[in-house]
Amino acid sequence: MNDNVYNVELKTSQLRQKFYSVVSSKSSFLILYEYYNILFGSGNEHIIEAYIPEFIQRYISLLNKFDPYCLNPSVTQSIIEQINKIEKYLPESEIKSPLKNSAQRLHKKLEQFKNVLNGKIPGELITDRLCFPLLEENDGLQSQIVTGILETVTIKVSKAKDENKFILIPSEVKIELRLQKQVETSWQKAVEVVRCYRRKIADHHKVVIQFDKRVGFYRGNSLGAALTIAFIEELLDYYNSLVVIKTGKGIALTGGLEKDGGLFPTSKEVIEKKVENVFFSPIQTFVMPEEDLPFAEEKLKTLEGDFPSRKLNLTGIKTFDDLLDSRKLIDIRKQKIITRTAKGIKNNKVSVLITTFFILVFAYLIFIKMDTNPAFLKFQDNIVFVKNKYNQTLWTTRVGASYNFMIKSNRLVDINNDGINEVIISMEQPGDTTITGKNYGLVCYDKRKNLIWSYQFQDFVETEETKHSTIYQSDLMDVRVEDNKEILYVIAHNSLYPSAVYKLDAATGKRLKGTFWNAGRIYSAIVGDFNEDGMDEVVGTCINNAYNTSAFFSVDVDKLDGQAPATPKYTFEGIKPAEFNSYILLPKTDVTIYRNKRYNIPTSADMHFYEKSKEFGFHILEGNHRTDGSIEYRFDKDINLILIDYTDVFLMARDKLVKSGKLNLPLTNTVEYRKILEKELRYWDGEEFVKNNDLN
Repeated sequence: MNDNVYNVELKTSQLRQKFYSVVSSKSSFLILYEYYNILFGSGNEHIIEAYIPEFIQRYISLLNKFDPYCLNPSVTQSIIEQINKIEKYLPESEIKSPLKNSAQRLHKKLEQFKNVLNGKIPGELITDRLCFPLLEENDGLQSQIVTGILETVTIKVSKAKDENKFILIPSEVKIELRLQKQVETSWQKAVEVVRCYRRKIADHHKVVIQFDKRVGFYRGNSLGAALTIAFIEELLDYYNSLVVIKTGKGIALTGGLEKDGGLFPTSKEVIEKKVENVFFSPIQTFVMPEEDLPFAEEKLKTLEGDFPSRKLNLTGIKTFDDLLDSRKLIDIRKQKIITRTAKGIKNNKVSVLITTFFILVFAYLIFIKMDTNPAFLKFQDNIVFVKNKYNQTLWTTRVGASYNFMIKSNRLVDINNDGINEVIISMEQPGDTTITGKNYGLVCYDKRKNLIWSYQFQDFVETEETKHSTIYQSDLMDVRVEDNKEILYVIAHNSLYPSAVYKLDAATGKRLKGTFWNAGRIYSAIVGDFNEDGMDEVVGTCINNAYNTSAFFSVDVDKLDGQAPATPKYTFEGIKPAEFNSYILLPKTDVTIYRNKRYNIPTSADMHFYEKSKEFGFHILEGNHRTDGSIEYRFDKDINLILIDYTDVFLMARDKLVKSGKLNLPLTNTVEYRKILEKELRYWDGEEFVKNNDLN
């Protein structure tokens, strides 16, 4: 039993580290698949039940992206069987339903894939784009599963002044040397071929190479031949050549290109893996260097032994010119006169069209200057730029807020439904004044920066010991439509700890009924009908000064009145207790206590609701906030805890303190530590804070 627990916990810890080194979603999922196989292999029901929830959300998310192609179908079948096992350990919940849906979707894809292996390839699966197989470098998988993809590239060419410039998307900061040299060789060969059909081309070009599937950083040179074909296609199109080049349908190509035009082979191991990837796909013809062909044919025979109806043609070539000469693979034909003429007009080669072009440009410039309707906002260095849809700056203003708050607290709202947007600005800061001692509210401007209304929150509150000032900063939290009116939800922060959520009529700036108070800063909040009961809720994170810790709350908008729980010292006089859906105190970790910090603190503007999974997510900073990292909390739409997780920074900081004897075991990345945090959550039951098990 103890050995099983130790082995599973070790695998769990290792798995968390593997996720950071694995790039593609398919490999990430297969690592999880192996993990759950190990879990079921333990044979211990208690261990299985305890550890299944550990990665289930990530499992479902990756499963939704998974497709069975380029893999032996036995792997996919085993995945479906594993899903059925996992379902038995999950209660009827929001998690089980998407898992079932994903399993059904995968089963349909597998059936379609089996048709391919039976020699019945649907027409919609046969691509007319040249593919090249890529293998993923992945030491995260323990089994011999070969992971790879069939990739395509999109090339964009433009003229350059001084030198050729190649931009790869995606790309590492420094392109791998083999790949860099192969790109240059492929380009030189492409230019050589194109000059046979088009003499006058620029000496230098800017070339953007976009790997369409973008699963990671690309290395090596086996894409050389395919890249050269893509270069030739784009150059002929860019220069509107008499001829065009097209590849046949259902073709994959591998092989690096040498400077003399020869194709150099890969290796027996690599070509066998690539044959396997291509075999388990809708590709009909796989072209490769001639030296690789014997190894490929041997591998193909093995695969055909299990799937005799799958027909894959293998073709070996010695040089790139051999590839161009094979009309079964590459079609070089004259471009239709109508098509070429249309391209010529597009490239402004007719003087009449040049004149027309300038007339249109002139008219366009006049028109965009006339467009004064605010379309979007940009933010830079505390400046809000109000832009029209043509990216023309209409006007600017300065605000006293951080970048994250700027994005959320300044909005465009059509307050009178006339099709012209007004601009709501929070904490406007005219001139070069500072926030200290100022009272920042909300202002509403029209398209020409004429003031429509302004509002300053100046409510007075007091406790048994303190009469608080009426100086507040107001941040626009959200905009909602209620009874056909735009309603602004706003957070007000006092210079000490009182914070409030209040509402304004967007059209008039008038205060609406209902104010929710909290004895501590409200850091982030959102509004919506998250629990799908027909009534919007305000859901957010805050500090509760009375209890010296962070909190997470949900309150219906029609009950946005009263104050949050507090001790007598922090209770606001004359304000009734608020009625909550939930108000939860989030425990300070032992790191925060060891650092002698009064609070753990929510991350600003960090509250998110994930529509697909129907869950809330946010982070709480612990310890020394800049060096000790944070805790991530996930709650479902009904405010039930789903997950407590940590950043790597927090994990390493805390484990260092544990290992040095300054904090007690367990280590951070353990079920035991999560249970400790979960047990310390305290829930407001209307009268007092209780443990979750004590709620009615």
